[in-house]
Amino acid sequence: MKKIFCYTFFCLQCLLVSTSLVGQVKYQKLFGGFGGSGRNIVKNVTGGYIVATDHGGFGLCLMQLDHYGDTLWTQNYSQSMPVFGDLIETSDGGYIISGTFYIQHVGILIKTDGNGNIVFKRLFTNFTGLVVNSIEQCSDGGYFIVGNKSNLEGFVIKTNSNGDPLWTKTYSNTYNYSLNKIKRTSDGGGIIVGSSVYPLNNNAFATLMKIDSSGNVVWQKLFEGIYCLSKNTLESTTDGGYIIAGTSYFYNDTAGGDGILYLIKMNSLGNFVWGKCYPDTKNSIYGIGVTSTTDNGYTITSGTNAFTSVDNSQYRVLLINTDSSGIPNWSKIYGGNGFGYGNSVCQTNDNGFIISGNYRDSVLNENFYLIKTDAIGNSGCTENTEAIIANPFISNLTFLTPIVATYNLVTNSNSLIISPVDSIPIQTICSSVTKVNEETIKEQLLIYPNPSSGLYTINLESSVNDDAVINVFNLLGEKITNQKVKTKFGVNKYQLDLTNAPDGIYFVTLNSNTRVSQKKFVVLK
Repeated sequence: MKKIFCYTFFCLQCLLVSTSLVGQVKYQKLFGGFGGSGRNIVKNVTGGYIVATDHGGFGLCLMQLDHYGDTLWTQNYSQSMPVFGDLIETSDGGYIISGTFYIQHVGILIKTDGNGNIVFKRLFTNFTGLVVNSIEQCSDGGYFIVGNKSNLEGFVIKTNSNGDPLWTKTYSNTYNYSLNKIKRTSDGGGIIVGSSVYPLNNNAFATLMKIDSSGNVVWQKLFEGIYCLSKNTLESTTDGGYIIAGTSYFYNDTAGGDGILYLIKMNSLGNFVWGKCYPDTKNSIYGIGVTSTTDNGYTITSGTNAFTSVDNSQYRVLLINTDSSGIPNWSKIYGGNGFGYGNSVCQTNDNGFIISGNYRDSVLNENFYLIKTDAIGNSGCTENTEAIIANPFISNLTFLTPIVATYNLVTNSNSLIISPVDSIPIQTICSSVTKVNEETIKEQLLIYPNPSSGLYTINLESSVNDDAVINVFNLLGEKITNQKVKTKFGVNKYQLDLTNAPDGIYFVTLNSNTRVSQKKFVVLK
């Protein structure tokens, strides 16, 4: 009976009104007062966004934005200004943030609920020169944390679901290591991307390392000539492989000058599939984020001063969309008379893109820069279309087995100061947003029975004829299934089979050219 009662409560949450949007939302906004940058942006299951920022008078901040870029709430954690590492949404609908107090070389882990309230916090204190770069939730509810030490050894910390360390391992060899991003794998282990520098000649290498659930190295490969310092340069792909983004910064690149962007596609075993370099993107040395797209392509953001269609003494936010082979479909640069770059990008529910980055204006004020585009990169203002070519790239691969050591980590849970931020100066540079009153659209999305053991009927009352896609996501934001449908004026019915899905909370979204509608539902066997 207890289990039934708990899911009955969740079912009451299912009576949410579906969100409807007309057209693709576009805007550019500056959030002042941070003195820093929008680091990671994560699309959450409600169709809005969570953004992490750092620096400035607010320290480390977490912001909840709706689909229109309007702030729902902002929380800041400590005036000691930790530097941001990573942000993910967790399986319980909350968030977890990692970062570093650079002066003290103390790592920080903050777990929050869905409103940014602290659930627990952990400080990692006895690594010399510790820098925490990335965090990932494991299938057992715990976390992988990766980073590096001042002697440029990489490390991985495995914790339980409460953030308590279970084991810590360091990784080193003749190369200086920095481990920057980790993604979990289906076997309980992880795939890690980072950078290595060979101290004898300062050549840079992108590092890709597979570990098992105990932190043992399964394989490691180095790609000569690429530097992956950013926290957002690794993404899982729909075929079970991985895409890596990097730059030739710190390397004497013969393909077109220092700082050009690269994409490398790897399969699930770490074997090289293809590589592309983009010689038009010189000096792309700031930011760098990559995401997979629903058409099996990829989108990259960074910052560059390479293009002559604008004043090339200033940096602009760069966005490149490619097909499944890394060939550009289109590319855009954004920004006015200042210094801008993109740190993180994700595809939105209306098939556009949203970028979180930095913009420094002509009087050196630092701002969090938020750009929302349509499906072909149009934001509505201060943008240029640029032609970018792709050249094949084949790296010299190096296979190494790093030295792995076990380390005894010290943690504590010293209190953090948490406070809401009541007022943040926001400048809307441009906007093409139509907020729709649901009473003006005769549309209702229902899913029933709810809960169910896995068989559902989706009922959509629509006022237009349209092509649409039905997607189902779990609480981690992972897509479970999708199907293309046609909606007609009147009542439309579709069948959904999730009999093979585990018990839990799911979201069904219907995306079309004219709207995005969403409902929460429960699988209970």
